Formats: sequence, structure tokens, C-alpha cells
Amino acid sequence: MADAEPAIFADRRRLRRPTDGFRDAGRRGASAEGGMARQRPHHEQVALNMLRRYGLEAIWRLHLSAASVHRQGHKAAALYIAEIADAAEREWQRRAKAGS
Repeated sequence: MADAEPAIFADRRRLRRPTDGFRDAGRRGASAEGGMARQRPHHEQVALNMLRRYGLEAIWRLHLSAASVHRQGHKAAALYIAEIADAAEREWQRRAKAGS
């Protein structure tokens, strides 16, 4: 019985990898020269994903989280969260401008 696979791993072939739905996240497609366009920075990818999931509320919550983390003394984390919030806000404004 020592060779039996634990039940937690029994169905692992049916499980999706965490990246399955996000394999192409942040890619813009082929450029005019036929090569791949630049890949977005990580904070922009996170911002786009959060906007897609949570909409405008994501921007507000990110700013609140950055302020809270900063007050707790985690300045680097606060800066990164603020960068994500700013990227999300820029994208929201870009979409609003493109839609009008």
C-alpha cells in the first residue's frame, strides 16, 4: 500500500494548470514586422486582469490597499500596489477615451 498514490493527487491529470486561461495574458499579437509585440510589464498584466474581473472598483480598492500597506510600514509593497492601481486607472481612461 506504500506505492499507492495519495487521494489528493489521484485526479491531477484532470486539473488545469494555473496558467491555462492566462497563457496569452498581456500579449498584443504580431507586430507589423511579423514578430511579437512587447510583453506588458507584470504590474500592467495584474492591472488588466483586475479590471477585467472587478471593473472600476479594482482601482479604488488598490489605492486603499496601497495606503493601508504604507501605513503598516511596507513601503516597497505599497509602491508596487500603487503602480498596479495607476496602470489600471490609465487603462480605464484609455478605454473610456476610445469608447467616446
